[in-house]
Amino acid sequence: MAASQAPIAAALGHSGPVRRRRTWCPRAATLVLAAVVVSGWPASPVHAQRPARPLVLRYDRPATAWIEALPVGNGRLGAMVFGGVTEERIQFNEATLWNGAPHAYDHPGASAVLPQIRSLLFAGNQRSADSLASAAFMSVPLQQKAYQAFGDVHLRFLGLDTAVSGYDRDLDLAHAVATTRFRVGGTTYTRRVFASHPAGALVVQLGAGLWAVPSGMRRGCSCARRVAGSR
Repeated sequence: MAASQAPIAAALGHSGPVRRRRTWCPRAATLVLAAVVVSGWPASPVHAQRPARPLVLRYDRPATAWIEALPVGNGRLGAMVFGGVTEERIQFNEATLWNGAPHAYDHPGASAVLPQIRSLLFAGNQRSADSLASAAFMSVPLQQKAYQAFGDVHLRFLGLDTAVSGYDRDLDLAHAVATTRFRVGGTTYTRRVFASHPAGALVVQLGAGLWAVPSGMRRGCSCARRVAGSR
């Protein structure tokens, strides 16, 4: 809802969310950063003709900027998948991580001006109603703190720095799965990333060829949190 519409909707008794009250509440004990599953499955060559699927975003190169990465999430955990070849980067966040500290957004005396705001609206004086609502009715402060990225998971793969062909990454919007495929040395590598709501986890599935895992593959995870002025 646009900021200019929030006071009006609140005054009219709008039942939807007008103000968002979020505080930073760490749940490190229950946070699942990522679950990595290494498995194999029958993988067709990426250059083979695949049936067209609706609601799929497809790209022919890895993301070089955050805005190009593919998003997945389950309502509490979210991630941006970059689709690299020798190194996969998955930036993730979690619903309780905000900058600042817990803060009460209540506006003392707000209920007292509600009848006046409604009267102004019913009289067609929207500008005055909006000004009064912003000054005496809406939360203090009006804007909430910033939602922060929690960290980055880096998966580094050895032996994939040779010629790469048939690169393809996509986001299946119908099933909420981000997939990266490419071929190196005659082997097709496939990675799938999704967020499970029942399990409360971000899952990364790695596969190579028919039923094999790439030899010499190593996984590394580096997580950094940089939040200025937060606790």
